[in-house]
Amino acid sequence: MSKDWIQEDQYVGVDIDGYILEEEIGRGEISVVYKAYNKEINNFAICKIIKKEYLIDNWEFKFKIIIDKLHGVRQVLPYLGYFIKNINEIPFLFILSQYMEGKNLNDYLRDNPMGVTPSFVKLFCEEILTLFHAMQIAGISAHNNIHTRNILLVHDPRSLCPEVPIIKVTDFGFGESYINFEKKDDYRQLALICQSLLEKLDPAKLDGKDRYFYDMLVEDFLPKKILEKDPTVPGNYARNPIELIKILNQIQLDYKIINSIK
Repeated sequence: MSKDWIQEDQYVGVDIDGYILEEEIGRGEISVVYKAYNKEINNFAICKIIKKEYLIDNWEFKFKIIIDKLHGVRQVLPYLGYFIKNINEIPFLFILSQYMEGKNLNDYLRDNPMGVTPSFVKLFCEEILTLFHAMQIAGISAHNNIHTRNILLVHDPRSLCPEVPIIKVTDFGFGESYINFEKKDDYRQLALICQSLLEKLDPAKLDGKDRYFYDMLVEDFLPKKILEKDPTVPGNYARNPIELIKILNQIQLDYKIINSIK
């Protein structure tokens, strides 16, 4: 399927449940994303557009179950609704999500490589693991398509630390709804993304604490803890987000202990 299945800004002005599509802000292999605005309620939204022919027959059933179960989870971008609308006699699915000012992780890394620090990597990893825990509690087995383009970094000026990004994940419920979709393992994707973040750092320029954290992630936490699948491994951390977060936090505590002994 070609990325050129629709012309840029072709659907500017289309009304989706009161939201008027204003500009295209992204696209993938089978989808285009617009920024939309509802004048009546003074609210912006993100609108993802997908040709209905690219979806499996029971897509709506799976999608609705997942968005209902994950409603209110802090790391999930809130959905506003979804609609089928024919344009030029072609049925499209329009998915509205709450608009939040920020960038996806892919664009953030491109535009702000110096923004990647060991603290940022730790925050990102902990937030995604916290999301995995919420998914387990909700009975959601996996996202199946986590990547840098559906992870948003949002800065809220109302927060106590507005410089610290808020992590939001999108596209829940649609991985398995696409025809010929190939699942991506969530934990492997987390490890790959964290590794790509660490590659932005120069370990020679890190101080002792950050260098210890960097080394432990590269040598142990990502390849041996995050990627472990065997539930019989001692420590009960395999695919266990709570235990993995404890191990992640313990790295910095271990550094303090090591240096207090010296």
